[in-house]
Amino acid sequence: IKFYRPTEVPIYISMDISETENSTFTSDDIDKIKQAIVDYAEYDQSGQYGFPPGSDVVISRLYTPINSVPGFKVNSLEIGTAADSLSTSDVAIDWNELATFSTSNITITVT
Repeated sequence: IKFYRPTEVPIYISMDISETENSTFTSDDIDKIKQAIVDYAEYDQSGQYGFPPGSDVVISRLYTPINSVPGFKVNSLEIGTAADSLSTSDVAIDWNELATFSTSNITITVT
């Protein structure tokens, strides 16, 4: 019998957003967006949410938690495994890896 613990792969996110007309968007909403992403990405064993071990991080799936906070639009979204190498491509995760998300690895710029 063999047992493996997946290697954690931190995911970095950078996004540029702008407020929509007549919005009530506040600086607190930035923290809400970050937390929504982290909560959504956390794998629960029911399979309804998150990125299970070995599951690629598909960038378009991140729009679900991002759009759960109203009052803005996304101008750009980039992800990657290092803060200095982000792109608009999905992040490949090997079978023995687990994508991990942290609010400290998410940068949101309001323009």
